[in-house]
Amino acid sequence: GENLECRYSLLFSVARHLTSWGIHSLSLAGRHASRAAHAQGVIRLMPDSDAIDDLVSLLQRARAAHQAGDFAALDAAADKYEAAYGEYEGDLTEWVHYTRDFIDCWVDAANHNWQYHDPVTEADWVPLAEAIAQSVAEGRTFAVPEVNGVRFVRD
Repeated sequence: GENLECRYSLLFSVARHLTSWGIHSLSLAGRHASRAAHAQGVIRLMPDSDAIDDLVSLLQRARAAHQAGDFAALDAAADKYEAAYGEYEGDLTEWVHYTRDFIDCWVDAANHNWQYHDPVTEADWVPLAEAIAQSVAEGRTFAVPEVNGVRFVRD
């Protein structure tokens, strides 16, 4: 509940300070150790299964918003995701950052009549989102997806 969320927030703050001081390893003990496990020198706040589910859900909502022409909903979903995963570090870090950039550019493209993101066209965004979601759901190592010869490459 709320008390547990406060503990994770405090734990995250402590982890950021430790990392800024050059401490990249921390062992946790107690009943919450598995949820806030040490990974690659950074403490994760969420189990990766939650990150996977949320990432796939975001891409599904983005697809539905695109198909409905509701790009304000796409932008709102991206903002909500950013609030939850803006500081995420863990097994899905590359996918999380890539997807965040992908969604930002998708919204930007929609707001500018599908310009400025060549070679990605209006018709390419949904299949690329589906490819990202499938890769994440299947636990694939990060690789820029390609659909019909089109790839979204971050700047």
